[in-house]
Amino acid sequence: MIVATWEEFLAGRTVAGPALRARSARLTIGVFDGLHLGHRRLIAAITGTRGPDGGKRLAVVVTFRRPPGHVLGRADVPGLLLSLPQKLHRLAALGVGAAVLIDFSKEISTLSGRDFIDLLRGRLTIERIVVGPNFRFGKNRDADVRDLKAMLEGSSTSMQAIEPVRFDGEVVSSSRIRRLVREGGLDEAAAMLEAPYEVDLAGVAVAREGPGILRLSRTEVPQVLPAAGSYAVTGRSPEGGVTGTLEAAEESVVVRLARDAEITAVAFGRDIGNERSPRDGTDH
Repeated sequence: MIVATWEEFLAGRTVAGPALRARSARLTIGVFDGLHLGHRRLIAAITGTRGPDGGKRLAVVVTFRRPPGHVLGRADVPGLLLSLPQKLHRLAALGVGAAVLIDFSKEISTLSGRDFIDLLRGRLTIERIVVGPNFRFGKNRDADVRDLKAMLEGSSTSMQAIEPVRFDGEVVSSSRIRRLVREGGLDEAAAMLEAPYEVDLAGVAVAREGPGILRLSRTEVPQVLPAAGSYAVTGRSPEGGVTGTLEAAEESVVVRLARDAEITAVAFGRDIGNERSPRDGTDH
């Protein structure tokens, strides 16, 4: 999968260079924190299809390095569901061919919806833009799906609005999953993520308190952590999975593994067996 920053994308400085422009693309836009069932439905609509010349279309995801709500410190985004390496690995596994990463900034936040779409269409041959029915974009998020459809009218780019996914009668959302994780509802969260909820330990300060015993401060972990309690976990290591428990307290969490190991992540609620730490699988 090709990965480009917004600046590289605008300047055409990607691994594929002009080849991105040459291929017919289907594109979706969003934060995609968690890559839950609803996100996967959007991505399924842009992957695995062929263009008019018989060649495979390029599936492009335009997303944020960090959720804007997290950057702004909003109470409803207390942490991430996925680290950036986790997000990129899962996007590649879902068949995405290119990911464009936006750093939320004042410049981005003041860009009008039309200017944003014009920038995308000026650098990609976009056949279709796929979004959710509640998609909003542009300065102050003042443009919606109807505005996007109007912007594309008469052009070679169409728009497709995909209905949200419901689980137990409620719409699947990242906010809902964050709340479940914080409340300890990890099985339900895993069902909506289609994977065990997993905390990436790369770059996190970990204090080793003995063989197989690790302590993490909550303030050092950018991802959402569950409420106080004891949870079954599996640690990821290059050699495979290591079972254990995670004891969550108010200020820190302690991971106790069945054996001493150098782990790179902790998965909750579901044994991941001998699955090894994934490689990034992306090109920059």
